[in-house]
Amino acid sequence: MEIPSFLYGCFDWRENGLHWNHAPEFDLLSDAALHSTNPWIVLAAVTERAKHGDHRHARRLQPFFHRDEPFALSRVSLLVCASVAASEDLPMLREVLESDDRNARCYAAEGAELVGQLSLVPAMLEAWDRAETIHERETVGFGISEILEPEPGEIANQVGIQDAKPPRAPTPDDPPAMVWLLEKRARDAREALEDPAPFPGLVTDAYEALRAKLGDGTFVWEAEPLSVSRVVSRLLTAAKQGKRGIGGYLPLRHRLEAWTGMDCRPFFYAGEPRRLEIAAALESFLESGELERYVPGQRYFWGHPVP
Repeated sequence: MEIPSFLYGCFDWRENGLHWNHAPEFDLLSDAALHSTNPWIVLAAVTERAKHGDHRHARRLQPFFHRDEPFALSRVSLLVCASVAASEDLPMLREVLESDDRNARCYAAEGAELVGQLSLVPAMLEAWDRAETIHERETVGFGISEILEPEPGEIANQVGIQDAKPPRAPTPDDPPAMVWLLEKRARDAREALEDPAPFPGLVTDAYEALRAKLGDGTFVWEAEPLSVSRVVSRLLTAAKQGKRGIGGYLPLRHRLEAWTGMDCRPFFYAGEPRRLEIAAALESFLESGELERYVPGQRYFWGHPVP
């Protein structure tokens, strides 16, 4: 399915993010766009309506969550859903976290990290436990850390460590090398039962503490209620301290642009952060007084409170 040209570079936080590449050739607020046979147009239509404060259509993205084709549709639709879905629709993320779709579970964990609702943490922990690769484990685990820890700590340190699962038993048809490997894995699994990985316990303890302090439905980032002010502060500090590399900037740009609608396209050029432009834009934002209208703990999209 062809991506319309107005979406080139969109949903990519190194490039256009949530800003269209150019004006669409048709009205994204029309019923025709919302019911298009092209999933990318439906995705753009749901996003455009949310930019205008209409969050009623996030469920139209649900059929795309487990689509292998077109490329990246599953991940983008889950991340957009995380940004625009009203609270009553967030169980869609939990359903994917609990599904058998390994790739979609990772994308849903990224979305749950962006949402930060504490009630999603148990499903994220279950997805971590079911992870079959180190990439899955790290994607989900670091997302949990981002919600529960004020900075990377013990939870982040234990992300890649998981209890060994019992392997299948050797069969008469297995070659000697495979028999040896399976027997070794069985021994490792038995030893792990005696000294299990601490990650689940660390997550449960931190989750229960924050749940008691803030409430299960609270939206959290870095162990505190979501805050546009803290995003601005983190990004401004990184720019002023001359932090190099793009990795530390992209998640902050994602949050800032999704929450406020700020045009962050000038923040990067040729894969590198433009620190002077970032600092100037953020200082202008602070001087404008716009920041005062954002309430900690409230989700926002494009400057509108998300119901």
